[in-house]
Amino acid sequence: MGISAFGLNCSAGPEQMLVHLKRLREFARVPLIAKPNAGMPQIVDGKTVYDCPPDEFVALVGEMLDAGVAVFGGCCGTTGEHIAALSKALDGARFVRPAPEHGDMLPASTEKEPMYLPVDAKHGKVLSVTNELEDTLSDALDTDDAMIAIKLSGWDDVDIFADCQYMINKPLCIVCDDADVLESALRVYQGRALYEGALDESALLPLCDKYGLII
Repeated sequence: MGISAFGLNCSAGPEQMLVHLKRLREFARVPLIAKPNAGMPQIVDGKTVYDCPPDEFVALVGEMLDAGVAVFGGCCGTTGEHIAALSKALDGARFVRPAPEHGDMLPASTEKEPMYLPVDAKHGKVLSVTNELEDTLSDALDTDDAMIAIKLSGWDDVDIFADCQYMINKPLCIVCDDADVLESALRVYQGRALYEGALDESALLPLCDKYGLII
């Protein structure tokens, strides 16, 4: 989608964040970012305090480097001492280039799950949008097809699709020949979709950059 780096900020201390960074490492095509808290917040005497001192804050820097992190920082609870310790720990560090383990697959996703497809994966019957789309989708999702294909022909189709897209738990291929309609569908779809249709590459590339459309 045109980003230079991607990562995690806040929400957890270094130990908890490392678990998720290692998972991201499998998929990341860009350097990762890590900006953990100084531990998890606790309320002591009515005040919010953090339980991770500077030496513990940087103890996992080596493992984060191995996980592909190239941009480091600190969030809630970190102080000048934490950042100074981080700078010292990174002195002379060797950064690891992104090396996704699934580079030969198509990285689609639904709202909640990443899904990797072989480049030759096929969809089943292309679904037309009607007022019964929920029922149609339910039947299609029960098949063994690797992905769902939905044809969008106009704005009414996008409205119905927007109401039903929450059901989709397989990779989605959008079949559409109108760039504006396609973009509207991508805007409401909470995932990363594939494309099939007659639109020129010049119309599709901006949508690839903005929405991660796979063509």
